[in-house]
Amino acid sequence: MSTFPGVLGGDRFARALAQARRRSVEAGRRIATGARRWLRGDAWTAENLRRVAASARRRPGPALAAAAVAAVAAAALMRGGDPPGVLTAEAREGAFHVSIVEAGTLQALRSVTYASSIQSNQAKIVALAPEGKLVQKGDLLILFDAAPFEEEIRRSQAQLAQAQADLAKAREDLKLQVIQNQEDLAAARQKVERSDLELKDVQEGKGRLHEEEAAAAVANAERDLQKAIGALEDLKPLLSEGFITKQELERAEQVVARARDDLTLAQRRRDSLVKFGRPLELSQARSEAVLTKESLRQLESAAAYRLEQKQAAIAAAESRIQEAASKLALAQQQLARTEVRADVPGIVVYRDIFFGSEQRKPQVGDQVWANQPLLILPDISRMVVETRVRETDIHKVERNQGVKVRVQAYPDLKLTGRVTLVGTLAQEEKERRGAKFFGVTIQLDGSQPRLRPGMTAQVEIAVEERPRALFVPLQAVFESEGRTVCYVVRRGRVQVQDVVTGPSNQDFVVIDKGLREGDRVALRDPGAPPTDFGSLTSP
Repeated sequence: MSTFPGVLGGDRFARALAQARRRSVEAGRRIATGARRWLRGDAWTAENLRRVAASARRRPGPALAAAAVAAVAAAALMRGGDPPGVLTAEAREGAFHVSIVEAGTLQALRSVTYASSIQSNQAKIVALAPEGKLVQKGDLLILFDAAPFEEEIRRSQAQLAQAQADLAKAREDLKLQVIQNQEDLAAARQKVERSDLELKDVQEGKGRLHEEEAAAAVANAERDLQKAIGALEDLKPLLSEGFITKQELERAEQVVARARDDLTLAQRRRDSLVKFGRPLELSQARSEAVLTKESLRQLESAAAYRLEQKQAAIAAAESRIQEAASKLALAQQQLARTEVRADVPGIVVYRDIFFGSEQRKPQVGDQVWANQPLLILPDISRMVVETRVRETDIHKVERNQGVKVRVQAYPDLKLTGRVTLVGTLAQEEKERRGAKFFGVTIQLDGSQPRLRPGMTAQVEIAVEERPRALFVPLQAVFESEGRTVCYVVRRGRVQVQDVVTGPSNQDFVVIDKGLREGDRVALRDPGAPPTDFGSLTSP
């Protein structure tokens, strides 16, 4: 900025004084009193007023700033030789700086947000790092209640141990079942083999032998009968000749009768064997063979089913092990998440969160949901200023422009930075009747450990610089009938002078043509009614 005294035109001067009176009556009184004393030639000099104004600018609030401007304006009033009632300033030549001055808020360049990573709403806060505390990497920020997860770990460990025991038993049962199946199947297969052999024996072995024996018995009985009949026939002639007795003949007849009976019995036995005994024996042997084979098939099916059951028991135990292990791992993970520690050094800042319809900061005893932001840890080693620039000035702002920064909390601290981001969307401020602004981010150079997020700062963005230029206060330039003019005081008279203006800042404007260094210019339209300064002393 230029070293030219910051002065204002009549209308702006009056408005600034009115604002100063409303918002900082005491400061306005002190400055106005000093101005009058200086105008009367008392001990308050122009330099005194500049110091008062500079002191007021360093204090917060627009009221003191307006009062400061009023003091500097008063320092330029009515120099010797000026027409009565005309406020003037001198056109000066020097370095001219065009800058944009705005208020902003300090923020950390990088911030880490911390929330509960515990599933569902089981996270109950039992400890919180105090808000505003400076923490280092690894320091504890949030501690959640670990009791539910410790209990879950014990329960999961018990379930895991039981599942492992069940698995061991299921595997042992499977081994025993395999052995039992092998024994049962071996016995069943032996029965099948025996029944097959029995059937074959009935068909080709002893069954055929029984038939042959029955046939042989019939043949023997027939021979015995023929032999007995022949003997009887031989004895009959001997009876008539007296060689044998009648009793001997009768005994021979009895032998024939017995032989005939034996033949009949042998024939009946043979017929019974052929008609009934042999078919029955074959049928029984065949049925036994079929039954043993069916028993083997059923046993094989049952053995396979029992194996499947044992294998299913193993699979179920393994599944329970996996489930219990997963629960245990999750509980251990949740337990580890009950401690939230800082990833970077920074200052603890609580987030406002909703608890039902209430919005407030988190506190001990709160039960929060997963991923619900609880606090922020700004990295204060690199800071930025978030500010806003009017839409009428935003075209002047570009990335990498140099910026001077002053922090309200440390007025003697001079900081520098550069523009890193210029917003692309306008933001409307209803309090200023629809005025629109664009967000601008300024990154500070270096590191200042005293700075804290949320501090108020004033930024001065360097837009343009002329090493040498002629300039006057903004209030010295007027529009009259389509012309840009200044009212120049020469030899006690006010003259209208056409001028060509150049760039301007918040206080001064460059005059490219129309004035010379040293020209005195009026700060208000000479035709406007005079301003009453006496009201400055009234609240």
